[in-house]
Formats: sequence, structure tokens, C-alpha cells
Amino acid sequence: MRKITHLIDAKSVESTSGNVGPVFNPATG
Repeated sequence: MRKITHLIDAKSVESTSGNVGPVFNPATG
């Protein structure tokens, strides 16, 4: 599964919670 990071203070930061879920892009259906 592809991981999506957060952008905090202009830096890419991974979540530390360990929670994962599917990503849905409504623009692509």
C-alpha cells in the first residue's frame, strides 16, 4: 500500500499513529 505523508513546516512527515486506510480520489472515480 502506498503511504501518503503529511506536509508540516515544509517537511514531509510520516504518521506515527500506525493507522492506515485506503485512499480514494473522487476525481478519478
